[in-house]
Amino acid sequence: MLDSITGAQFAGWAAYYELEPWGEQAAQGRSAVLHTLLANIWGKRGKRWKVADWMPPDPARAGSPTAPASLSDRIKAAMSRFPRSGE
Repeated sequence: MLDSITGAQFAGWAAYYELEPWGEQAAQGRSAVLHTLLANIWGKRGKRWKVADWMPPDPARAGSPTAPASLSDRIKAAMSRFPRSGE
């Protein structure tokens, strides 16, 4: 795709993404805001929820407990869910 657009077009899309992000991360953020609002309205008194309470951990962040050490670790973790042949 980068071969088919100009640098100016790419910069335009990057600027638009800064204003109106799209994708799963943006959807999770919108959902977290709604959950926070509803939990603070209807939840127990004295408990104040934050948006971060509803966001899933970001495995890309350094030091994240869910961050895999490498791609091979991710593949091994995914494959460990399936039984080995002959078992």
